[in-house]
Amino acid sequence: IFVQRSAGSFDSEEVIMDSMAALERKLDPAVFVRIDRSTIVNAQRVYKVNAKRRVCSLRSAGGKNLELPLSKTGIEALMRM
Repeated sequence: IFVQRSAGSFDSEEVIMDSMAALERKLDPAVFVRIDRSTIVNAQRVYKVNAKRRVCSLRSAGGKNLELPLSKTGIEALMRM
């Protein structure tokens, strides 16, 4: 599972031995959103959503950018936040 550290880099990873659904239940739904079947993001880091291309752009605390694919339900979830 890809984890962004609050220090500001998208380069750190951590292995969590749990299902995505179980991890999603443990996270605050006001902060974290599942954007596709294998990705949960901190919605506060999303700065742009391109529904036509089905991608969202995230910015780390350190200013690094990352573009991730979105599912239809992921787009809807981000738009509700």
